[in-house]
Amino acid sequence: MAACELLLALASYNLIRAVMAEAARQINVEPGDLSFSRSRSAFRAFARAVAHTDSEAEFDWHWRLPIRIIGQSKLYRRKRPAAPEGSLAQTTELPQPEGPEMSDFKKLRYRA
Repeated sequence: MAACELLLALASYNLIRAVMAEAARQINVEPGDLSFSRSRSAFRAFARAVAHTDSEAEFDWHWRLPIRIIGQSKLYRRKRPAAPEGSLAQTTELPQPEGPEMSDFKKLRYRA
């Protein structure tokens, strides 16, 4: 059962990414510039609206709507550059407190 749920989640993720790619192609931007969560919401609304559609013209109208919404959901571009590589890895060690109370604590905590 878990394998089926994982497969369904993967398929739905790929479906949303394919719709994002189509919207990005139509507005000439990279698919990574679009918001995944907004795209997912627009596609859910599309799926609910199309569930009761009978004509192909109505389906096409409903299809153009989420593509336009997804195309408008561009992510914000930061003005500052990304952090350089390894900047987070440079941490300093905190000084270890010493004294009679700390040594007693270590003896209590780490009894052999």
